[in-house]
Amino acid sequence: MIPNGAGFEMNNSGAGQGGLLFMRIKHLILNNPLSMNVSGRGFQGSPAVQGSGIHGIGLGDDTSSNGNGGAGSASGNGGGGGGNVGAGGQNDTTLSAAGQSVFNCSGPCFPIKGHKIILGGAGGGDNTIVGGSGGGAIVLHIEQITGGAHTLTLDAQGQPGASGGGGGGAGGVIHLTSSSVNKPVAAYANGGNGDSKGGGGGGGAIEIPMCADNSTEPLANIIAASDVTGGPAGGVGSAAVGDSGDKSEIRNEPALCQ
Repeated sequence: MIPNGAGFEMNNSGAGQGGLLFMRIKHLILNNPLSMNVSGRGFQGSPAVQGSGIHGIGLGDDTSSNGNGGAGSASGNGGGGGGNVGAGGQNDTTLSAAGQSVFNCSGPCFPIKGHKIILGGAGGGDNTIVGGSGGGAIVLHIEQITGGAHTLTLDAQGQPGASGGGGGGAGGVIHLTSSSVNKPVAAYANGGNGDSKGGGGGGGAIEIPMCADNSTEPLANIIAASDVTGGPAGGVGSAAVGDSGDKSEIRNEPALCQ
């Protein structure tokens, strides 16, 4: 039983704890608004120069990205934004790279293909300034969503970089399959803001395929609101906005109902 007006939020009492929310629900009745929140529960930001991320996707030192974690600066140039589907934004120098896109990386890297669940990369720090943590992942299979005029809100946003030059964390991943959705769903996997000379976090991914045979409604008819845009830069120098992520259209996949 979920109390009226309550929701789910991942506990993150210690560094390194992952934010993965996986649930299978037969029938969700929305008698009240319901939220599920894993924002800032992906790769964690820290005062270290490099933001945490997936190793093997563009490894580097203090002047380059740490996979999809944003690079940083020890000399006051701000942290690069973290990456996910969208790459993070550059900080205020050409010497320090932002977090790479997990689908389209360059250099010595191993791009990830297919429908993988990737946590948002953390933004880079600026010496003692902390980069924003990336968004976590929400994976739901809900056979039927009904109820009153209430919204199911799914949040996997990247956090903003700390004041003084932190790079923004990248958005996470939201994946919802259902055979019947007749109530609004709001989904957010946008990147976090960079601060000062910090770059914005890249956008994550929102995928909401319908699995019933007659599910031909476009995404806009089901989703009340959604956002996978990259986070804005801090506005100082050449710091850049993060790239947008990806939103899929609802598609007819009966196999997902089995």
